[in-house]
Amino acid sequence: MKTLFAKHKWMQLIYGALLLTAGILVIVFAINDKDNISKWLSIVVAIALFIYSAALMFSGVFSLKKKLFDIAFIYTVFFVSMGVVLVANPEVLGTFIVIFVATMLTAIGVVEIGEATAMIFFKRPVFFIVVFYILGAAFITLGVLSFSFQENVEQIVYVGIGILLCLAALVEIVLGIVGLFAAKKIEDAVDDVIDQDVEEKKEDKKPDVIELDLNDDNHDNSNPQA
Repeated sequence: MKTLFAKHKWMQLIYGALLLTAGILVIVFAINDKDNISKWLSIVVAIALFIYSAALMFSGVFSLKKKLFDIAFIYTVFFVSMGVVLVANPEVLGTFIVIFVATMLTAIGVVEIGEATAMIFFKRPVFFIVVFYILGAAFITLGVLSFSFQENVEQIVYVGIGILLCLAALVEIVLGIVGLFAAKKIEDAVDDVIDQDVEEKKEDKKPDVIELDLNDDNHDNSNPQA
């Protein structure tokens, strides 16, 4: 994918536009159709996994020319299995996202409190200890609330995913535009070097012209012999 973008910078603009469209659609559906957003997003993710798995399969097949096995086949089986699970049970994505986010928030809170407790034994400044305790309590509270209000959290998470997709799209578009201008400058510089080299070769191929001073010859012939 990166090599493809390096060769065709304009494809990065298309990729950015697709990400931006996907992000906007996720936000719109998350706000207006939160009951079905998990279903549609699961289908979209499953299709993306199938396409990516096909690309990995082709990559693995071509790699067999040089080796007996490629790890791409393992990734293919894994991603295809995930895609099938999402198609068979679209609601699993929403449930997984909520549980994952809630667990992550709670775990971060526990780690922060553990760090604050360790700071007491190492006699760190009281200010940092209090800050870490507050952060830990806040994260644990958010984790518990996420477990308690899963539907609302799911909607918030989807909106957050849409915003992240839009931000990623803007980054891709900016990088694509910068890449296009950079590629144009490099192309112009290469053309200038090629033109200069061609001109130098033309100059080198020109035959050397021997200039004869006829005036000196006529002057010598006109002198009387002694």
